[in-house]
Amino acid sequence: MKRILLGSVALFAAGSALADGSPWLGSPGNATISTTQIFQTADKLYVGDDDMDLPDDLTQTTQWYSVSKVVSDNLSVDAKFGFAESDFVDSAGDTGTTDSTIGATWRVRDEFLSDSWLPSIAIRGAINVAGNYDEGEVTSIGDGASGAEASIIVGKVFNNVIALSTEIGYRYRDSGVDNDAFVNVNSYFQLTDGLSVSAGYHIVDAQGDLDLNDSEFTGDFTELAEDNTLADINVSYEFDNRLSITLTRASVLDGRNTAKSDISALSVGYTF
Repeated sequence: MKRILLGSVALFAAGSALADGSPWLGSPGNATISTTQIFQTADKLYVGDDDMDLPDDLTQTTQWYSVSKVVSDNLSVDAKFGFAESDFVDSAGDTGTTDSTIGATWRVRDEFLSDSWLPSIAIRGAINVAGNYDEGEVTSIGDGASGAEASIIVGKVFNNVIALSTEIGYRYRDSGVDNDAFVNVNSYFQLTDGLSVSAGYHIVDAQGDLDLNDSEFTGDFTELAEDNTLADINVSYEFDNRLSITLTRASVLDGRNTAKSDISALSVGYTF
């Protein structure tokens, strides 16, 4: 029973290629390295709250690299960086290093160390460092802003086969870019010892009010309030508690001053 339980936690913690915080940290001493290939395309753009057709597909390809380490029973650290390239109509697009993240998660409560029904609870903090790219254009691969974020994550495993988690946080950004409030809700289902599926619902709410169609808009896209609501579904398989592969499909369901993107991703991770 314990082996299955630990396998469940590992799959739940790595259930999505779109990285969210997790209240399940894994075994102390374990480290995981992973790479994720993401392709996203959009044929519509939200102008304010209304979507409009683009003259051509806006595409972006991103290669993420990440590493995480479970330092102790209640502490894990992680880092992520990457490279991206975008393309749109006849423009030169954009290419460069993505924004990078260095974070730490502190587990306040472990549901498996108590007979109580209460869930696992963790607090996460991270520093975001702006990448090297051209910002302010529709093809930009980021907003060119550094900052910091903090969140609280609550999760519960039911009968070793189903889990639910919610993350609520706030992100501060410099360079005149709006701060964000964000919410991530995820559900996980373990089908076999190695196979799991998960689904997520993600909201980013920019703390600004400038829209694309406002007269005050100067053409600098970093000044815009960019909201988005995204849903994803993931299929993960773990081989011998070491190698894991995750396929992700996601879509932007609603937004504000952002591309209405469809996203496909493949993530490969190895734990040692």
